[in-house]
Amino acid sequence: MAVRKLDFLYCGSANDSFFAQIAFARLCLDVLGGDYRDARVVVALAEYETPEVPARWQPYFERIEVIWANPDGLPNDGWFLQHYARYPAIRDDADLAVISDADVCVLCPFDRLIDELIAAPAIAGVIAHYHFPLDGQRGDPDADWSRIARHALGRDVARAHRYLYGRDPYEARIHDAAARPPAPFYLNYGVVMGTPRLLKTLGAGEMALKPVVEEITGPYWGPQVTLALTCDDLSLPVRALPPRYNWANRPETIELYPGEAAQIALFHYMDKKDINGSRIFTTEDHFRAFIEAEYQGSNEILRRHVLKVSGGRYPFPARS
Repeated sequence: MAVRKLDFLYCGSANDSFFAQIAFARLCLDVLGGDYRDARVVVALAEYETPEVPARWQPYFERIEVIWANPDGLPNDGWFLQHYARYPAIRDDADLAVISDADVCVLCPFDRLIDELIAAPAIAGVIAHYHFPLDGQRGDPDADWSRIARHALGRDVARAHRYLYGRDPYEARIHDAAARPPAPFYLNYGVVMGTPRLLKTLGAGEMALKPVVEEITGPYWGPQVTLALTCDDLSLPVRALPPRYNWANRPETIELYPGEAAQIALFHYMDKKDINGSRIFTTEDHFRAFIEAEYQGSNEILRRHVLKVSGGRYPFPARS
């Protein structure tokens, strides 16, 4: 198998939660070996007093590149500075890049998908769980997408995909996929993959369109909505992936997609109902409490993975 050059690019703020999550993400890649161990890992940080990795985290960051994305202390609504700092940082000669949230870790190799996206380049990711809220209220997918697209692009957009779970997290889950509301290529931004050329085109296009979209969405949902509209506006090739490539630790995922649970490649520990993913790796007490707890479903899958790659040790090993 040919050596593939992979970039994994994360973002966050300069605090223990994000330093810990990025350190663990690096460890998960290292234990897989091969192209994953050799992968380049980058993190863009924008909230900090001093652009320096604290001493306690430096051993873990020897093979992690840090971008200090806000040297002038500019306003940063929606954390857009660190988010968009990742796109120009992608190596031009990388074979594939993965834009990722800090609370995402790789559980197992996904070589086949990597090879497919190299051979047939596309922006790839998992469609978002539910429709986004506007003005603090859950809206109407039909009316909202038409309104935003006409405002930003001057026309409607095609909606060839379906939300992953349904219309609204406060309504009953929709088990029939065909009954879920249609959506454009509206991804959960926890994981987005593509070749350098496509991702850099996407990032630049988003930056140009984002201010117009956020006149309606506001800064929090702006990037996800703008990604969908940018892909449509620039006619970028896209590929919707199954949940295993951005597996959320929400009960809906394992209920609606039980067959995917044994094939999880990228695990997104975003849901805080039963665990607090921002604290798991910050102290030995939090770490020990997590690996010694009893969980069900997705969180138990995560617990077993953490135990496996860390050996149950804290601080977990920094691999050189």
